[in-house]
This record gives sequence, C-alpha cells and structure tokens, in this order.
Amino acid sequence: MKSACETIKSKYTSLYCLSNNAGIMATADEITSDGFDKQMQTNHLSHFLLTKELFPLLLASAKQIGDARIVQHSSLARDMTSNSKLEEPFLKKYEKDGSLGGEDRSGTNDMVMKGPQWERYKHSKLANSVFNHALTDLIKASSDPVVSKILSTSAHPGISQTNLAGHMKGSSKIMSFVSGIVESLFLQSAEDGAMGLLKGMMDAPENIEAGVLYGPKSMTGWAYALPPKPHETDQEAKDMLWKMSEDAIGAKFVIA
Repeated sequence: MKSACETIKSKYTSLYCLSNNAGIMATADEITSDGFDKQMQTNHLSHFLLTKELFPLLLASAKQIGDARIVQHSSLARDMTSNSKLEEPFLKKYEKDGSLGGEDRSGTNDMVMKGPQWERYKHSKLANSVFNHALTDLIKASSDPVVSKILSTSAHPGISQTNLAGHMKGSSKIMSFVSGIVESLFLQSAEDGAMGLLKGMMDAPENIEAGVLYGPKSMTGWAYALPPKPHETDQEAKDMLWKMSEDAIGAKFVIA
C-alpha cells in the first residue's frame, strides 16, 4: 500500500475524491505479512494509510476547486458485532493467544453470519463507519479553511449482487443452493448497491452532509441519509481506532 501511495503521489498533484471501497468478507482467518488480521488490514487499516498519505492531494483539490471528498464503504454488518461496539483486539497485531489470525473455523456458520471470520468482518465494517466519524470530527475542528472544504462520508450497499461472497458458494451444495435463491429473490443489483458510494463521491455538496452514512434503510432500496448509531459515534471508539490505526501504520495522521 505504501508503494501504491508513492506511485499515486508521483503521478498526481491533486485528488478530488478518495473512495475507500476495497473489501473482503468472511475469508479464512489469515495473518498478513504486517502481522494483522487480513480482513481488518484490507478493509480498514489500508484505507487509513491511504487517506493519511493522500490527504495532501485532497487538500490541493479543495484549494483549487473548493471541494474534495473521502468516502468509506461500510456495510449492514457494522451493526452486528457481538457486543455492539468496536473492540480493541480486532485492531491489534496478532498475538499467540488465539485473538487474531489462524485457521480456526470452529463455530462458523456462513448462512447465519456467525463465527470468527464473520466477527472479524463485522468489526472491519464498523471500523469504516467509526473512521468516517472520527475523520469528520477532525476536519470540523481544523482551523484551516481549506481543510473544512474536504467532505467525509460513508456508505453501505445493502445486500447486492457482487462477487464479495463468491468464495463461499462452493463451500457446500446447500450453501450454493441457498446462495442462488437469495441472489435471485432478495439481492439488488451491484449498480443499485453502489448508489450510496456514488452519492458521496459525486452529488452536489449542498446535497451531502459531512459524517453521514448513505445507503438503503433496510437491505435494499434507494440510498438515504441514515442517522448514526451510538456504536458508530462513541468517542472512546473513535479515539481508540485512531491511535491503534496510527500504531499499525507506524505514523501519525494529524489534521491541523
């Protein structure tokens, strides 16, 4: 990711929109070469690093044209963590106590979103939303008028027909059968699922509110402004996420 950031900075002097929408879901437990849970590093920590490194380019866009955007791609799963809050162990480096990583599928049930892989996914998606709120707070607190022109939002796609769960379809005949029925009857298109993301990226500034998450009110439908929930705006969670994300990337992310 650091190499990618350097490549982008070598080619561009400004950036209008950073869409942090890379993601994986309920993959087998795996420790990255950096020592973190693969899902948390892919879904949040890499985006924290990307946002920190490319923030000067967003500032340049805000100064040049009066606007810049950052959008985090969260999920309905953000509301499903076991203890209804973002917990520190999921952001830590792997320790040999079973808290992270390892091929442990005990208790996993793909059909009801239970088990260690799902819990890690849920926390990574809650991290996306908490990051959005923490980032919005720091932007609003800045004394720099250019910083205030950067708009941070987040989105969720509901349940959409993408390849996010493709690795699960062949896990069993029952899972493949159920997946087929669910896709045909209940899932909206990938294009419809992208509406919240696109709204944050491209809608007129007067139609967007900083810090807000845009997506369906339930599992499918139009992208609405959704009211934040306590586990997304909790100050302790925001402070913890910011500090642990800085520790993970080995650098401070200061918005003056």
